[in-house]
Amino acid sequence: MVYGAKESGIPQPQKFAELKERRLRGLVAHATHPISTGKLEGTNNRIKVAERIAFGYRDEEYFFPLIRYLSSLGLPTIP
Repeated sequence: MVYGAKESGIPQPQKFAELKERRLRGLVAHATHPISTGKLEGTNNRIKVAERIAFGYRDEEYFFPLIRYLSSLGLPTIP
Protein backbone atom coordinates (compact mmCIF):
# COMPACT_ATOMS: atom_id res chain seq x y z
CA MET A 1 0.00 0.00 0.00
CA VAL A 2 2.79 2.41 0.85
CA TYR A 3 4.44 1.94 -2.53
CA GLY A 4 1.19 2.49 -4.43
CA ALA A 5 0.50 5.63 -2.41
CA LYS A 6 3.96 7.03 -3.15
CA GLU A 7 3.62 6.35 -6.87
CA SER A 8 0.07 7.70 -7.11
CA GLY A 9 1.17 11.31 -7.56
CA ILE A 10 -1.54 12.48 -5.13
CA PRO A 11 -0.02 14.58 -2.32
CA GLN A 12 -2.25 13.35 0.56
CA PRO A 13 -1.55 9.62 0.17
CA GLN A 14 2.14 10.37 -0.42
CA LYS A 15 2.33 12.35 2.84
CA PHE A 16 0.48 9.56 4.68
CA ALA A 17 2.89 6.93 3.30
CA GLU A 18 5.92 8.98 4.35
CA LEU A 19 4.49 9.40 7.84
CA LYS A 20 3.90 5.65 8.18
CA GLU A 21 7.42 4.88 6.98
CA ARG A 22 8.91 7.24 9.58
CA ARG A 23 6.85 5.66 12.36
CA LEU A 24 7.13 2.05 11.21
CA ARG A 25 9.45 0.92 14.04
CA GLY A 26 7.05 2.29 16.66
CA LEU A 27 4.03 0.72 14.99
CA VAL A 28 5.72 -2.69 14.86
CA ALA A 29 6.85 -2.35 18.50
CA HIS A 30 3.30 -1.51 19.60
CA ALA A 31 1.87 -4.46 17.68
CA THR A 32 4.49 -6.77 19.21
CA HIS A 33 4.26 -5.41 22.77
CA PRO A 34 0.82 -3.81 23.36
CA ILE A 35 1.63 -1.82 26.51
CA SER A 36 -0.78 0.83 27.75
CA THR A 37 -0.26 3.77 30.09
CA GLY A 38 -3.89 3.57 31.21
CA LYS A 39 -3.15 2.64 34.82
CA LEU A 40 -0.61 5.44 35.15
CA GLU A 41 -3.07 7.95 33.70
CA GLY A 42 -5.73 6.71 36.13
CA THR A 43 -3.37 7.23 39.06
CA ASN A 44 -2.56 10.74 37.83
CA ASN A 45 -6.28 11.46 37.58
CA ARG A 46 -6.85 10.32 41.17
CA ILE A 47 -4.05 12.60 42.35
CA LYS A 48 -5.67 15.52 40.54
CA VAL A 49 -8.99 14.70 42.21
CA ALA A 50 -7.22 14.62 45.58
CA GLU A 51 -5.71 18.04 44.84
CA ARG A 52 -9.18 19.44 44.16
CA ILE A 53 -10.56 17.87 47.34
CA ALA A 54 -7.64 19.16 49.43
CA PHE A 55 -7.75 22.67 47.99
CA GLY A 56 -7.60 25.21 50.80
CA TYR A 57 -5.95 22.93 53.35
CA ARG A 58 -2.62 24.25 54.57
CA ASP A 59 -1.54 20.88 55.89
CA GLU A 60 0.43 18.72 53.43
CA GLU A 61 0.25 15.91 55.99
CA TYR A 62 -3.40 15.53 54.96
CA PHE A 63 -2.73 15.36 51.23
CA PHE A 64 -0.65 12.18 50.99
CA PRO A 65 -2.96 10.07 53.19
CA LEU A 66 -5.85 11.34 51.04
CA ILE A 67 -4.10 10.06 47.89
CA ARG A 68 -3.51 6.68 49.55
CA TYR A 69 -7.13 6.54 50.70
CA LEU A 70 -8.51 7.35 47.26
CA SER A 71 -6.21 4.74 45.71
CA SER A 72 -7.38 2.06 48.13
CA LEU A 73 -11.09 2.56 47.50
CA GLY A 74 -11.08 0.17 44.58
CA LEU A 75 -12.93 2.56 42.33
CA PRO A 76 -14.14 1.04 39.07
CA THR A 77 -11.45 0.86 36.40
CA ILE A 78 -11.44 -0.17 32.76
CA PRO A 79 -9.77 -3.59 32.45
